[in-house]
Amino acid sequence: MNEISRVVDGLLENGYAVFSMPPTLREAFRLIPAGLAEISEDEKQQFCFPEQLDGFLPFGSEYAANNPGHPDLCERFCYFQKYRALHARYPTASTSFYRAIVAYEQAAAALSNVVLDAVFARLGGTAPKAPGDDSYIQVCRYNLEYSAAERQREYRMDPHVDSQLLTFIAQTDQGLMVGDHQRLQHINFAPDEIFVMAGKLLELATDNEIRSVLHAVSCDEAIEPRLSIMYFQNPCFRAPPYASLRHGSSIDFYAVADVIHQSFGNPSYRNSVS
Repeated sequence: MNEISRVVDGLLENGYAVFSMPPTLREAFRLIPAGLAEISEDEKQQFCFPEQLDGFLPFGSEYAANNPGHPDLCERFCYFQKYRALHARYPTASTSFYRAIVAYEQAAAALSNVVLDAVFARLGGTAPKAPGDDSYIQVCRYNLEYSAAERQREYRMDPHVDSQLLTFIAQTDQGLMVGDHQRLQHINFAPDEIFVMAGKLLELATDNEIRSVLHAVSCDEAIEPRLSIMYFQNPCFRAPPYASLRHGSSIDFYAVADVIHQSFGNPSYRNSVS
């Protein structure tokens, strides 16, 4: 509990925090890189559902808002837990990679709700409903084959702000940067730690008491691929408009999130909202 309190302190002060990864989450994370390496290209092509932002997605389909000429230099996999029944018909759903992703998502969803509730308890308000159906996992694998493109780029993923309430990030190697438009700096954390930061929806929900975080991925030289796993915590998009914490302003979370989501080259959330 003391650690969660420190996480809330960090979110209130800086918009982000680093803390120890819970054991269940850590064990699932440990299994994901090796499991991903075992997935064949044929399997990836079969398990690809871009209209739902699900599965192994085409390279170049995501980029920082208003910068489509600079696609993120990574392989991308997304997972919504509500599609598990649909996934079951594909061989990928029987792999160690998929099982680890399922375990990671379950642990991350539980953790995200603990943190969100603690934030609003500290602020004296009620947290938005965030049951997990509209939240999702994204795996980014920064392959060494993109090194030639990196020489022409300052970032593997250009500076941007996430739309979600909270983003939780685990990584196998350094590369994450945070800051503002004048200066970004590396934020280093170990493979057994997790980074959490505020997104635009949390900023709106708290009437700017917690600010969303500008972040990027640097083009640091590496001898191994870097793997990062994000849990994007969205509110329930089917819930009625939310009244902001201090001013009581009505917020249509779906409308705000969908505009930002599409600005990154992603399909509309309407294809995946439960």
